[in-house]
Formats: sequence, structure tokens, C-alpha cells
Amino acid sequence: MEANEGYVKIDGGEGGGQILRNSVVLSILTGTPFVMTDIRKTRPNQGLAKQHLTVVNTFTRTFRATASTIEGDNIAVGSKTLVFEPAEGEYSVPDRCDLKSNSASSIALMIQSFLPFMVFVENPPTLELQGGSIVSFSPPFSFFSDFFINSVLKMFLEDVTVKSTLHRHGFYPRGGARASFSVETAEKLKGFDFHIFNKQITKNVNLYFSLASDTAIVEAVRAEIENRGWEAELQIQDNIVRNPKRIDRKKPTVCLEISGPAYKAALGVSPECIPALFDEFDAAANDGFLDVNTADNIIMYAALAAGTTRFSVVRITNHIRTAILTVEAFLPNVEVQVEQLDDHAVIVINGCAFRQ
Repeated sequence: MEANEGYVKIDGGEGGGQILRNSVVLSILTGTPFVMTDIRKTRPNQGLAKQHLTVVNTFTRTFRATASTIEGDNIAVGSKTLVFEPAEGEYSVPDRCDLKSNSASSIALMIQSFLPFMVFVENPPTLELQGGSIVSFSPPFSFFSDFFINSVLKMFLEDVTVKSTLHRHGFYPRGGARASFSVETAEKLKGFDFHIFNKQITKNVNLYFSLASDTAIVEAVRAEIENRGWEAELQIQDNIVRNPKRIDRKKPTVCLEISGPAYKAALGVSPECIPALFDEFDAAANDGFLDVNTADNIIMYAALAAGTTRFSVVRITNHIRTAILTVEAFLPNVEVQVEQLDDHAVIVINGCAFRQ
């Protein structure tokens, strides 16, 4: 990534949709335009997906930005390039932003797109969301509404109030979930040493069933909680899709969600696979380590914060690598150090104390 004639140039081939979401937010916050090429080149369905288009179009509409392909065409599903130009001068922040998809686009990732912006503006908007609440390869709605805000972001912002309402669930492929989300804070982001994070966080386990609950799955999860000596209560939600047209009765959806010092969610679980999922959570929740999915989500907050943020991960993923490159491209005063050790990596980020 490098700046060229006032535009930040970004290779969108790595990092999936996250690099796009981070770039749009940082472009709006800093007033810096960017050009992105090879969007999602390594994915089976290359280019912009519906949820990316929803986010980009909402930002352009809300903040008077412009978006096109390099050829100057309107962006669409499948577009592999993006030229994004934030509006010059000040912009007004609306009371409400509608992010609505007619498919099962992840509403959690829609929240992820707007959340960094929402913690920096006075009177941030309420998000009204429509899409999928539990979707393959994306965190459930509760990841950002509960875990990420209450367990992670509060390490940067002690005084933050979240109003989060899931009006109804929606699963892949039909979607139909509806939610409202808002954040209020008067604080500025401060760096945090996540090596003490694990000592402060309790574990939570949730099971979601689109139809009736499966006794064998419930008992397998309860057995794992008991065998590991966790002080965690299992929360079960069944028959969570109200509209019969949005339920695949031949293949009901089951989602297991484990949160605490790490985060693990899986769709289509069976009793046989549950021990392995708990093992994966434990491996990600090693004392002083962040799981890689949480780690790549906090890099932008650490870069914008005042002071130093430290955390360790078991490995450096492409998402972590591209998140670091993105903040360095838009925020040249940010210093990021990565120390690769034998069995893990330590990341230290000296934030820029960003002020709009």
C-alpha cells in the first residue's frame, strides 16, 4: 500500500471484506481518498458482495462521499475496483442510518463497518439493520452487540453505553433479521495492555436453533462446560425464526457461540464436533493471548487511540497483516511493532490519539 497523487492505493486481494470496511471508515474520518484494486481476489466470488455494496452506498449517501470503479462506472456486486472520495469540508451526522439487505448479508459486519466512526462523533446515529443475524463465515449479531462491545471495546472505553435490540433473527440464505444498534460515549479511546484481558472476562455459551432444540446437542454442550469446570450458564434460544418461509426445514440451522477471553462461533454443529470446538476456544483463550478474529478487529481502535496497546496472538493471519497495513496507510503517525516468537507473536501499537 502506498499513497499516489493524494490517494491511498490499496491491494484488496487479501483480507476479505474487512480491508474494504476499514478503508472506508478511515477515509471518512481522515478525509483521505483511496483506490482499491483486486477486491477479494482470493475469494470464490470475487469483487464486492451485497453487504459490501450496502455499506459503501450507505457511507456515500450519508456523508456525501463518491464511489466508482477505476473506469468511472457505478459500483455494483462483483466490482473488482473502487475509487472512494470523501466529501470535502464538514458533514452533518444523521440521527439514523439504514443498512438493509434483502439477502442474509451479515448485520454484525455492517455494525463493524460503522462502529469505529460511531465512537468518534458527537451524537452518533442509530443503526437500523436488516440482513442475516447468524451467517456462515461471519460473527453472529451478538458478537458486536454483546461480546465485542462489553468485553473488548470497554478496555479502550470504560464509559460506553450500548443500546442493542435484535427484533428478529434471520439465517442464511434467506435473511430477514432486523436489529437496532447505537453507541454513546463521551470518552476518547485509550490504549490497553490485553495481556491482563483474560483475567477480567467471564465465559458465556449460547445455542441457537432455527427450529426446536436438539437434546443431544444441548447435553453435549452441557457436558463440555461441566468437564472443563467452567462457571458458565448455557443460554438456549430455539424456534427463533418466526416466518416459516425463511426456515429450511430439511436442514435446520444450529449455531454454537462461546465467548469470553476469546470468541468462537460455528454453524451446523453436531454432538460429535462439540468437544473440538471447545478445544479451539481454549487454544485461542490462552492466558494473555487474543484469538486472531478479535485481534484483527481491535487494530484500528488501537491505532486511533491515545497511548500504547499490546496483545499477543498465536499467529499472524492475513486479516491481521492487512489491518496493520491499512492503518499505516491512512494514519502515518501510527507505529506498529510485530515481534514473532517461537509459538506466538506480540503486537505493540502506539496510537495517534486521533481527533476529528
